[in-house]
This record gives sequence, structure tokens and C-alpha cells, in this order.
Amino acid sequence: MDTKKFTEIKDKLSILQEANKISVDDLSAYKEDCLALIKKEPRNSSHYMEITRAMILLGEQSEALAILEQAGDVDKKHVLLAAQGAVYSQLQKWPEAAAAYRAALAEEPDNMGWLYRLAVAEYGLGRYEKSREAIERIFILEENGAQRFKNRSLLSNLCYWLFRLCVTNNNDMQFLMKAGLKKADAAYCASRKDFQRHARNNSFAGCDSRLCALYGNLWNRVESKPPSPKMLEKLCYPVIIVLYKNSFYAVDYASEHVNVKNGRRLTSGRPLEFDQRLYTFGPSSVFGHGCADKHTIASFLQSRCNAAGKKQVAVTNYGIPGQRIDNTLLQIMNTDFKAGDIVIFMLGWFEMLNPGVEAVTQYARAINEYCLERGVGFFLMFLPRLREMSRLESDDKKLQRIELIHWPIIPSQEDFNNLADRLIMGGVKTFDLQYRIDGKASGNLFFWDSLHLSPNGNKAIADAVFSLLEPQIYLKNDAEITAKDMAVRNMANVVRTKYVEREDSRALEVQAWLKMAADAAPRGSGPFGAIVMNCNPFTKGHQYLVRKALKQVEGLYIFVVQEDASQFSFEDRLFMARAGTDEFGGRVSVLPSGPFIISSFSFQGYFSKEKDELADTNRDPSLDVAIFGGVIAPALNINRRFIGEEPFCQVTSAYNKSMLFILPSLGVEISIIKRLCADGQVISASSVRAALKAGQWDRIKDMVPASTWDYLQKTNCGA
Repeated sequence: MDTKKFTEIKDKLSILQEANKISVDDLSAYKEDCLALIKKEPRNSSHYMEITRAMILLGEQSEALAILEQAGDVDKKHVLLAAQGAVYSQLQKWPEAAAAYRAALAEEPDNMGWLYRLAVAEYGLGRYEKSREAIERIFILEENGAQRFKNRSLLSNLCYWLFRLCVTNNNDMQFLMKAGLKKADAAYCASRKDFQRHARNNSFAGCDSRLCALYGNLWNRVESKPPSPKMLEKLCYPVIIVLYKNSFYAVDYASEHVNVKNGRRLTSGRPLEFDQRLYTFGPSSVFGHGCADKHTIASFLQSRCNAAGKKQVAVTNYGIPGQRIDNTLLQIMNTDFKAGDIVIFMLGWFEMLNPGVEAVTQYARAINEYCLERGVGFFLMFLPRLREMSRLESDDKKLQRIELIHWPIIPSQEDFNNLADRLIMGGVKTFDLQYRIDGKASGNLFFWDSLHLSPNGNKAIADAVFSLLEPQIYLKNDAEITAKDMAVRNMANVVRTKYVEREDSRALEVQAWLKMAADAAPRGSGPFGAIVMNCNPFTKGHQYLVRKALKQVEGLYIFVVQEDASQFSFEDRLFMARAGTDEFGGRVSVLPSGPFIISSFSFQGYFSKEKDELADTNRDPSLDVAIFGGVIAPALNINRRFIGEEPFCQVTSAYNKSMLFILPSLGVEISIIKRLCADGQVISASSVRAALKAGQWDRIKDMVPASTWDYLQKTNCGA
């Protein structure tokens, strides 16, 4: 391929990329062309820069680095270094990226793109003065008229870096603030003109055309009139951020559909007088970028609170475009909270890369401790990620394909699961909204670009948040929910998020088990009762417990402990339980207990009752009980759990006490049934096992039903 033809393809690729219409096939073909040119002209450094560009968009960073490292003597070594810097930046290898860009800039000091990337790398290293110097160099080049930074939105991002630096670096703060505001104003004016030009030409590129279509449909349906270009412009206006008294604010703005007052986005329907306050913190999706005031997450959440009508709740939108959790800590520490207020921080995937998982964990714990000390509830919620959405309509699928090209490196679902585990272990109430909203937005417009949610998406998030927080917001039987109730419900919500609502192997196992149990429900419409039995072996005491329970409920689930850690095998115990309850017909359903009812995962201590050296945490049955009350009981329409008195075993007694403490707060009542006795002695499975060991078959016959007796005789089971 000759150079002229290659230049034409390169220019076409730039146009496609700018318009968000570039495809994987385009990039792959371009990559092959670059490889051919490198083979033909191995000293031409621009070919290496172009193949790096293509491979980064394809997500092939490591392969690109290998090609660059294998390059021999090229005509412009500094261009090769800049290409390496681009790859290192994508891989978050900031020391290597900064070194590469500094070396490249030594030969070409006025390259504004390289200066920007150097600033990012220096910021990633925590060298804020060096980052500021690189940014200021770009501003000087602009002011001298030497060149113009082509991407105006990127210039706005540069201004935001200055504001971030103000938080970390107090040197020349006033100067930086003035310089930042001046540049932000210039960026806003330029961006506004660009937007107006696009509107006049009716040629919105990429997400702009999607936004136009979205609001065209939305306004025609809701407002009975099409949106004007001016309205579209104001929905996506470049938000100017300022720092005041160590807290970030959006500069006030007024229009028909977007309003910022006193630094905060307007929440529609917010009452002037209220009993409780709810604050939403987070990035541009929380601010509501691209959405009218009444279509932000905060406004939809306010609407749900108002409709509930139980008490006056005021929702305040503290979302700031580009907001990070470190900035949020400053905001929270400068907010006048009252005991009983609720703080929600919604975290996007950018946070996983910068400031990173470790920093997010530390800041989240610090915020949680700060809120707890003041009696304020704190919840951290992961915003949905377009790439991980599994149930998308056509428009969102198209956008998902675009995102794969433009954001080739983003954290995976496993990364979010691991972060959630760290936060939960640190006591932070953490929920992944991905599972709660995927496929639940009406219509086919969930996102309007690869990062920002549409009104449909915002409403789905608000509904999910309201369902999570409703117990904490409202009253219970005209009396405040107790601290115990709230702690229990929070624990149940965490359990659902961590172990059930994911799409990993354990969660899929639980979901399959719940479906099996629901399909095998007892006769009747419910609600049902439940008994968990080990049946080691099944005795007259077990049968007595079932008979007593059936006098209180229409139908009964019996869950036989599935873990094979008993004298009798699980298959033997399940057979004996089913045979011993056959007389009750369809009113009783005897099922395996599954992975989360008295298993080695949920309650390890149950299987080590006689081991004093077992860790106290393994003896704690609260996880097992919370899973039952928060996940299993609501899924199977169970509202009562039956237990027998436990005068002997300390572990079982502790388990019963945990149920008495936790389950009523989750809507499951506990019924304690007195144990069956014979000759003044409690009939228990342990007594039967002791008699088996001693060969006392006459005694065994008095303690077990005929079905168990026949089974033991026939199989010599347990001997």
C-alpha cells in the first residue's frame, strides 16, 4: 500500500472514530495495513504510532507493547516513546508512562496531546506539581496562539484536573481557581458554539444523535412537542465545577429543564418541610448529565418517597460530574447532617481505575465510620455498567458495541464482586445495582451514551434504591424501626447482593435451588412454614415436631441438611425423612437443604459441635439465618419457622437464639415446640445413635417411627 492510500484510510478512521461509528472490522483491517507498512518501511515511526492507536482501541495493549519493544532503529525515536507511553497509560503503569512522555517531549515540547497525557500520568503518581506544570504549559500554548487544542471537551477535562489538584495541593490555590475558572469559561463557550453548529446542521455525532432521538421520542410522548436544539444543548451543557471551603459545587445555572442552585442540581418535587433527608453523591450519572431535572435519579427517588406518603423525605442531589470518592469524603465532612439522615454514594467503574480499589476501600470505610459516629446511614452502590448488561434491547446493544471500542479496558464483573467483598468485610453496606436493574427498564433506551443513563435507566435505579432503603426510611406499625431491625435488614440486603444476585457459580447454584424448591412447594397457596432437620436419623421426635407444626400452617417445607458430615449419609437421611412424613401427604414437601441452609459455607460450626478449638466466627450462625430470612423465606413464601427446644447442644441452642433475634425482623415468626419425651427422657437423634452404638435395638424401636425402624433393619444403616 502506498503512503497516499494509507493517509486516506487514516483520515477515514479518524472521522469514523470521532463520529462513534468505528467498528472492530475497521480497526482490524487498519491494524493489518499498519503491519504491512511496518514491514515495508520499518524505520517510519508514524506507522508504529498508528498501529498502537488501533491496537489500543482493540484492547490489545500487551501485543502493541511487544511490537514497539521489538522496533529497531526508527527515524523519530521520541514518537516511538510516545506510543509506548500511550500503552503504559492504558495499562495504568504510570511511572513508565510518565518517563516515556517526558522523553518524547524533550524532542517535541509543544505537543499538547503528549502534555495532557503526561499530566494524567503525573497525577496518577501523586506528583501534583508536575501534573499542574504540564497542564499550565497547554494553557500557555493556547494563549500564545501557537496552536489550538482540538478537542474542546478534553480541554474541559483538563480544567477539571486543575480543580482536583486544588483539593490535594494548597500551593497557589487562588491562582489555580482563577485560572481554572477562566479556562472552563472558555471551554464552555467553545463547546456551546460547537453544539449549536451541530444542532443547526442536524448532524449530531455519536451519542448526540442518540440523545436527539431519545428526547425526540420522550418529549413527543410526555410533553406532546418535539425538543428544540437549544433544549438539547442545555441538557448536556458543560458543567463548571468550583471548589469552595474544601467542597465541590457546580456553578449555578438556570434553564427550562436544567437548573443548578446553590451549587446543587434541582430535585423535582422536593418538599420545603421534611422529617428526614436523603443525599445522593456520585459522578455525572448521579448529577443527571443529559437528563432534565425531573428525570434524574434523585428526582425519581423523591417521587417514590412522595408517593409512599408515610412521612416527608427530602432528597438532595449532591452529584458532581467527575466526582470521585476522595472528593466525596471532603463533601461529606463539610455537610451538616442530622442523626437519621441517609447518605448514598454511587460508584462508577472509573473509580476502580483511579483512585483504584485500595483507595476506594479506604475512603469508603472512612466515610462509613464518619457517618456512623453521627447516626447517619451510609450506603455504597455500584452504578450499572453497560458492558455487563445482559438483557438489552436493540439500541443499547448498538451502544454496547461502541463502548467495547472506545473503552477497551474497564473493570470486569468479577472485579466489582471482589471490591464488594472487601467493602462488606469492612462493614460498608454495599449493593451492586447491576443485578437489580438489568432488564427492568421499560423501552429500549437505558443509556444515552456509554456512560450516562437515560430517564428509563435513572427511574430503574431510583426504584431499586427505594426498595433497598424503604425499611430504613419509613415507620413500622406507627413506631420507628428499631436499631436491631435495621441492622438485620441491612445484613439481609448485603447477603442478597453478595451471594444471590450475582451471576457467579455460587449464586447460580442458589437460584437453581430456589426454583427447584418453589416448583416442589407444599399443597396450598401459603404462606408456608419451614423446619430444618438433620434427621441423623429421623425419630419420633421429628415426626412429633412436624405434626405440631401442621396445626399452625397450611403447608410445610422440611429441609434436610444436605451436607454429608453426619453418621448417616444424606441419601439415607432424606429417605427416612420422606418415609416418616409420608402420612401427611401433599401438605409436606421434604427437600435437600441446598448450599445455604446449615452448610459448611453458611454455618461451619454446626458440623464441629464438639471441637472447642473451632474459631468463634465459624460458630456464628447469623449468616445462615440471614440468608434464610432475607432470601429463602421471601422466595418460597415462608412466614414461620419451627424449632424444637434444645436443652443439650450449645451450638444448636446458639443457632436457635440467632433465629429468635434475626428472623422476626425479616417477617418470619418463630414457633418453639417442646420436645417429645418418653419415660421422662427427651427423644433425640443423638440418643438413637448412642443406642445403635451400644446395640440396644429394643430401645431404638421405642424412639423411631416404623418407617425408620424398617429402614434401619433392612439396611443395617448406621451400624
